[in-house]
Amino acid sequence: QVEDCLFRVPRDTLESQSDVFRDLFLLPVQADKAEGCSDTDPIVLEGILKEEFQSLMKVLYPMPLTRLPPSPDALPSTLEEWTGILKLSKMWSFTNVQEFAIQQMEPMLATRPLEKVALAQDYGVTEWLVPGLLQLARREEPVGLEDVRKLGLDTALKLADIRES
Repeated sequence: QVEDCLFRVPRDTLESQSDVFRDLFLLPVQADKAEGCSDTDPIVLEGILKEEFQSLMKVLYPMPLTRLPPSPDALPSTLEEWTGILKLSKMWSFTNVQEFAIQQMEPMLATRPLEKVALAQDYGVTEWLVPGLLQLARREEPVGLEDVRKLGLDTALKLADIRES
């Protein structure tokens, strides 16, 4: 259960793709108290947004191949959706999904260096950090309040120092 929404998700994919969920399902439980085995006793995922979880499910359980053209919402399409996927895949150790999310986000972040660096810091995407900082150092506008808010004071000050040297 995420927020007020009950999701019925086959556990085999969760177990095979995530060490966190595999370990969760290995924990011993009492037969009558098994979380996630019924609608009345779901696994409750606190602090997770329903929209983030829905986006993750679109990646973990894509539409099966059919003769019909794929639905436009078959995979997430916005940076916000992919950011939620990156967040949850890192949190729950979905390594393949995390790599896929990074790959999908790269073109979206090509012209958004501030977001690229902020996301790199937040989710440990080291391959985005230096290119993003270089883009920020070479841009026309000076370091501003938005930079401080997204990057933190320390990084913003270092960026300003690099720009001035």
